[in-house]
Amino acid sequence: MGKALLQYAESEARRQGFGSLYLYTHEKMTENQVLYAKIGYVEYDRRVEYGFPRIYMRKSLQ
Repeated sequence: MGKALLQYAESEARRQGFGSLYLYTHEKMTENQVLYAKIGYVEYDRRVEYGFPRIYMRKSLQ
């Protein structure tokens, strides 16, 4: 279901003219990171915010 929701979000973002999508996940959520990478998201930053180690990813829609 997660993959289907991401595909829907990408479709809507394209329809509305966005060039990229951005997300973040907790560094311990390795299954999510693998899924995001498989569908084209690329890591661009890591940082700790409010005590949570986060991985930031983006996907070009162009």
